[in-house]
Amino acid sequence: MSEDPPNGSETKDKPPGDNPNDDQDERLSILTVARVWWPWCLGLIFVLTIVWTALVSWTVIASGKHTGLPQTIVAIISGSAPGEFLIIIYSLMIVTALDTGGGFIVITKRYLEEKWLKPQQERLREQGREQGREQGREQGREQERQFWIARELRRAEAEAKGIPFDEPFPGGEEISVEDD
Repeated sequence: MSEDPPNGSETKDKPPGDNPNDDQDERLSILTVARVWWPWCLGLIFVLTIVWTALVSWTVIASGKHTGLPQTIVAIISGSAPGEFLIIIYSLMIVTALDTGGGFIVITKRYLEEKWLKPQQERLREQGREQGREQGREQGREQERQFWIARELRRAEAEAKGIPFDEPFPGGEEISVEDD
């Protein structure tokens, strides 16, 4: 037979986190690394372990104190073992620092792009548009000059031949000039 907790408390049925006191009891491990960084962390532990063991091996062999292979291997393992804890801690710290630093770099990159690069690009685009407009205006003026010169040549030729010249003014087809 099950009994309800005293005072009507139903904490055993509530999921974790619904109780305000749960936040005080929640603990996070210092030795956590984001899942995406685990392969890098393990690879770094592997590389640092190999480098440390090679350094200890070189030192043990160079000392020449051990006469046989078994004694040398035991000395290498005994010399390498104390450093493994530090290798693991340093690997976690390095990977966490890279993760944090990478996030900082991405945020800084985005900030600099928004603050400096995009306004600069927009300014250069606007300058290019303005230059294009000015070139277009200049081309339009040149076309208009050529049209007027051609019209005047046709008018002078018609006058020389005694032919009436009734060609409308350029761009003024709707404007009529009447002789008084």
